Amino acid sequence: MHKWDKTFWMLFVLLEVAIILGNIWFFTPIGIIVGFVLIAIALARFGDYLLHKHNSGILDKNSENVERMKSWLNNQYQLTQSIKDLHDYRFHRMDSKKAALDEKLDKGYRELAGKIIDVENRLNLVSKAIVSQRDVMLPQPPQVITQVVEKPAEKVSDFFDDVWGRIVKIADDKGYIETLSRGVKNRILKIGENGIRIRSDLTKSERFLDKKEFRYFWQRLQAKGRLNLAKDIQDPRLLRIGSVVISFLARLPNVEHELKPRVLHLMGKDTHNLGTLRVHRKKI
Repeated sequence: MHKWDKTFWMLFVLLEVAIILGNIWFFTPIGIIVGFVLIAIALARFGDYLLHKHNSGILDKNSENVERMKSWLNNQYQLTQSIKDLHDYRFHRMDSKKAALDEKLDKGYRELAGKIIDVENRLNLVSKAIVSQRDVMLPQPPQVITQVVEKPAEKVSDFFDDVWGRIVKIADDKGYIETLSRGVKNRILKIGENGIRIRSDLTKSERFLDKKEFRYFWQRLQAKGRLNLAKDIQDPRLLRIGSVVISFLARLPNVEHELKPRVLHLMGKDTHNLGTLRVHRKKI
């Protein structure tokens, strides 16, 4: 109700009161009744106005409370978002530092493995030179020399370059290599002079298998005639790539394997075709 409506109705009530009093004075009952009816209508209308005003006040108060709640929720959301952004930034920095540290450790392991292999190669060369010098200085019967030449171990390829060529052929022909125990495929991404880059179908991660690492495993296998992955390889980083490396070596024609435990056996001759597998059977 507008404020002018209020004034109008108040004047209307006063006018009706005057009419009633005038009709009472002149003793006209119909005028009195009409006056009271009009007054009742005016009072009812005025009551509606008061009720509307009261309800409007309640609605305004509720609207104010809702706005306060909205403002509080908005502040809480902004605070939560700022905390989330801060955590995301810290996690991103931690991931970056972890990746850099892993790369640094991996590089250090590779350099260390390369140095160990170089030292072992030099020791082997020195040992062979000493043995050759001793053979020259000490006369030996011809039959002993014949036996040394015809030993089965000497027929096995002593030069890693030949082994590496076969490994490269396996990778190039198949385009992937499956691990022995779980059969996980590792896709061949690139074959280079110094190694092979692969990607695991299981973890989707890429790794570079260095030629020096293949040489290290091959020398361990050649030295003892067998290679137990769990016992003969102590370097944790080499153990992580060991399942893939021995999967290549097991597919050489003169290498057989066991699964439980994972052991490679170097045979005196070729027992299967290049790129295939053969389970080793122990002699009873």
